Amino acid sequence: MLRTRGTWRGMTVVELLVAILMSLTFLSATTAAFVQITRATDVAERRVRAINNARAALQSMAAEMRAAKINLLDVDKSFYAVNQTLTWGDGVDNDGDGHADEELRNGADEDGDWIDRHIAIWFEYERELFLGQVDMSDERVDEDCLFGEDRVRFYSSSDANPGNDNFDREITYFIGSFDDQDHVLLKTSDYNVGRNPQPLIITEPMAFDVLSFNMLFFDGNVLEEGGGRPASNWPPHWVEDWDSNGYASLNYPHFPLPAAVRFDLEIYVGVKPLEDIDLSLASPIETMRLSTMVTIEQITNTTGYDQLRSMYP
Repeated sequence: MLRTRGTWRGMTVVELLVAILMSLTFLSATTAAFVQITRATDVAERRVRAINNARAALQSMAAEMRAAKINLLDVDKSFYAVNQTLTWGDGVDNDGDGHADEELRNGADEDGDWIDRHIAIWFEYERELFLGQVDMSDERVDEDCLFGEDRVRFYSSSDANPGNDNFDREITYFIGSFDDQDHVLLKTSDYNVGRNPQPLIITEPMAFDVLSFNMLFFDGNVLEEGGGRPASNWPPHWVEDWDSNGYASLNYPHFPLPAAVRFDLEIYVGVKPLEDIDLSLASPIETMRLSTMVTIEQITNTTGYDQLRSMYP
């Protein structure tokens, strides 16, 4: 109602329509903002869950790997890891050189753009042994990598009953399917491996939406026999595969296990459902990479490793 010269009159149809239009415009904008905020919140929560899930998986794998052991007299109780590199990655030019997915996650540099980085401390350098050589602490190393689906199998003792052979188990980590869902990091525990004709095998999911699982193994077998001088593969370095059954053919000190293991997980954190994406097309997708490294105490606590450590800073 409008008041004119002491009298009241009603709103015209045009005025009413304008008022309704303005209200609808405001309501639409408010609704769109609410939907956008809700969607952004859902995406953020999904990303946090995925990251926390992957971080928990890395912590669990590191704890298991730290206690890895082998029995040199029993081939069933060995350490075996194989590298499997895929032909695609996240489709993003992560190092800004105009190319995407051009490197392998191997601690080396395939595209030739690495920068040697060392901290100078007085007249010495941090990591002096690797001056002029590519290593993972240098800049632009392993920056734009293809995805991988590595697989590792090793022998351990159950925390439920340590030291009891009846609870020994073989653990395998790999990417597979679980409950009709692909891209799942799985853990298989084979209890009583090599002893029970019908061993108990338990498979459990560690993390979901895992696009890449990579491992590197620190090789300390880099000395000539007797340990007096460096061998041709000096200095200690990272390798992509490991087979403890061939330890006798390795250089001195013939460690059957790596001194350390590095894990890399790359998980999907995009909005579009992963099952609707053709990864082989190498279109840009949103991912998050998490890494951790763990030493294997069965090797690092030996006198042979102490000898190796004394030969380089």
